[in-house]
Amino acid sequence: MENDPIAKQLFLRLKLYKLEQYPAECSVLLHEIMSDSELKSGYIVINKKDCCWHTWVEKGGQVFDLGLEIAASKDPEFGSCEIERFETPPEGVEVSEDPELVKRFSGSRREFWKSSPKKFQDFRSKTLSKHRSSS
Repeated sequence: MENDPIAKQLFLRLKLYKLEQYPAECSVLLHEIMSDSELKSGYIVINKKDCCWHTWVEKGGQVFDLGLEIAASKDPEFGSCEIERFETPPEGVEVSEDPELVKRFSGSRREFWKSSPKKFQDFRSKTLSKHRSSS
């Protein structure tokens, strides 16, 4: 993340505006402002035992995971965890997921943003406006 100024700036602004509790929205917004990126969803396994549904962005073979960056900024030990990503739920671990969030994420982007918290919608509008004027 440190190597990409767009991701780094968005990460810092999310913390400034206290929007870290919306990791799916963070990933979708990063994808919208990062050209030629791919928005991904799947599952992450942490330290070979905890598994949850997760979103991240990939570009040029590099993974940009704002959710993990935010978690590591709140708990430095989290940064040293072993992380594995899977497209489908892995066997042998209990999966934690929010079915409503997965449904929102898997639907249309327009409906996803309409159902997002107003505070994040406003932040997204400002961020997209700023990004377009600087491009």
